Amino acid sequence: MINTRTRFGALSLLLLSFLIFPSLASAAPATQGGADMVVINPGGGVQLDGSDGLQSVFNGAQGYKPAGPGLNVPQNGSDQQFFARTGQWCCAGTAPNIYVGATGFGTLIGNGGAAITGTALNWDTVEIISTSGSAVRAPTGTTTLPATPTGDGGVVIRYSKTISDLLYVAERTISYQYPNSYYSESWTFTIPEGNTDPVQFYQGGDAAPGDSDSGRGMMTTSPQRVLYEINEYSGIFIAYGEVPGGSLIDHWFVGHYSSPWAGMRNGQNLNDTVNTGGHDAGMDMQWTIPASPGSYTRNMQTTVNFQNTSLSASFSDTEITSAETSNLQIELVNSLFTPAESLGFTFGLPPGLSIAGAGSSDCGGTFTAAGTEIELSAASILAASNCTVTVPVQGPAGEYTINDQDFTVSGALTKNYGVSSLTITAAPPVFFDLVVSKSGTGSGTVNSSPSGIDCGADCSESIAGGTEVTLTATPATGSTFTGWNGAGCSGTSTCTVTMSEARAVNAEFAVVPPGSFNLAITKSGTGAGTVTSSPAGIDCGSDCSETLVDGTSVTLTASPTTGSSFAGWSGSGCSGSSTCTVVMSEARAVTAEFTAAPPPPPPPPKPSNVFPTPKVKAGASALASRVHVPGPGTITQRVTRSSNLAAVLTVCKTSGKATKAGWVKLTCKLSKATRTALRQRSLRVSVKTTFTPTGGLPASKTQVVTLKSQRPPPYTG
Repeated sequence: MINTRTRFGALSLLLLSFLIFPSLASAAPATQGGADMVVINPGGGVQLDGSDGLQSVFNGAQGYKPAGPGLNVPQNGSDQQFFARTGQWCCAGTAPNIYVGATGFGTLIGNGGAAITGTALNWDTVEIISTSGSAVRAPTGTTTLPATPTGDGGVVIRYSKTISDLLYVAERTISYQYPNSYYSESWTFTIPEGNTDPVQFYQGGDAAPGDSDSGRGMMTTSPQRVLYEINEYSGIFIAYGEVPGGSLIDHWFVGHYSSPWAGMRNGQNLNDTVNTGGHDAGMDMQWTIPASPGSYTRNMQTTVNFQNTSLSASFSDTEITSAETSNLQIELVNSLFTPAESLGFTFGLPPGLSIAGAGSSDCGGTFTAAGTEIELSAASILAASNCTVTVPVQGPAGEYTINDQDFTVSGALTKNYGVSSLTITAAPPVFFDLVVSKSGTGSGTVNSSPSGIDCGADCSESIAGGTEVTLTATPATGSTFTGWNGAGCSGTSTCTVTMSEARAVNAEFAVVPPGSFNLAITKSGTGAGTVTSSPAGIDCGSDCSETLVDGTSVTLTASPTTGSSFAGWSGSGCSGSSTCTVVMSEARAVTAEFTAAPPPPPPPPKPSNVFPTPKVKAGASALASRVHVPGPGTITQRVTRSSNLAAVLTVCKTSGKATKAGWVKLTCKLSKATRTALRQRSLRVSVKTTFTPTGGLPASKTQVVTLKSQRPPPYTG
């Protein structure tokens, strides 16, 4: 049974309005403000299972509705939502209203709900700024649409009103993603210079969820505040909710539709109550807008869906970078007035997304989230309540979409027809400063690879995070490099740092004493190794320079590490790949080149053991088989049968060899017991043929063959 207010024609609505609202005569007739009606997803909202999403009307023309049952647009300039072939607002309708002025001394402006009564005024102008996607426009006063597409859509509408020469503007941006049963809207309120009056915004009105007049209220507060007006006859609800990360609803009311209207016409706050008992359905929400001149943004979400225990998923942030995370919020809503138990779901994230940290659940039961898999089991929800599973996710740049229908649910949990999208862009590179300083009594330069540092003069560089930088110190004539310190560097070889944070490295140079000279070793090439000296001093590795007395003879030895070879010397007259001997009559610089050994050849592939099922021919005393093998190897064949005692009996065994690819013939002579049995009846035998390629692994084929009975024909003489 559906308890529904009559779908009024224009005349009956007007007559009833005078009866219900005695002050209606002083209210301005509702208009569309000279603007078009806009319908988003006009081909949707008619499937009984809700699979074609929500059809939403804005700045509607009175009387418009899709074909079939359902309430129409009740007032010019009002909104309407169609879902599962039903409308959600009756009679006085719903539309955005603002109140400007002190309580009891201001003016209510709008075209629906409380604004159709009393001394409320219309907007001066309503402008359709833009539409997108499936949004279709119909000229003001027209209830016929030029097309009825389905899909994503959006509209931007600007409402304007001049009061005491001050222009108040409310700009409304609506976004819908098909086939969701909800849409999101963002409001920008422009308060003019010179205003000192309080400003209130109200939205809501005369609800009729699922074409039905009565309702019961419900409210959830986490993760966002959501108001519900539910009709248990139609099994449909309409809800106003906050948007993740958005503004709060300041005040609210769910109950008898006209109860708050007198207060709204005087700019009073809604009383923050939700009537969970039966009543004539109505719902309103309120934002208090600052009186100071400027622009203020608020946002909300309108949902229409079935009364049940349902699952829906959305991202807390729909646009992030690859260095950030977004919370996947999986909300379980029980809009029934009885508890729901033994609920659960499993879900795998789309390819590319991964879980970025510990998730949380307030649904009870058992919750796990690891890798890309999320699971909840044995959950429960109180009557008219909700719970939420929150999982942080991250991924590389790309577009990711989650569909409620992709969840696997258990218990009484149902899935909405909804999608949520996440856009991830590449994170901009993070730069860190690399600063090189020099100390000591000597002098020299420090250079970097990749280039940038030439210290000398350029001793700092801003470098992208993750870059590996190798620093090389070169002492000036008469100086020696004595070592690094800072950022984990030491010794006198090169210094390599990874720019995961700001780095500071110091290079120390010392003056070479009179009568001494510097011996500096560098290493090059694709390989690795060490250079040592005799007499001791050089151990490069890490100690690659030494100050030596004039005339000292030094022998250098290069030792490649495993996987490398020593390619040879260069500098200071050294060459070849034996030792290098230099006499320290001046500063010397020697380079040792190491080459990485080539990787060993891959092991030869295993010979193939793939062969087709043999061709077997059964005779009176033997089985003749032809086996096609891919190469040289051995072939064995064993034939068995089952006895009446469930024992496995050997019928015959044979083997052969192949020297090359091709056919091999096998003859398997039947056992005496088998030949005797065949004189009584036919036998089904199992033939297992095994091929083992030379140097490879065996493979087998098994087939069933029937040996025909050899019983002599009956005597007829």
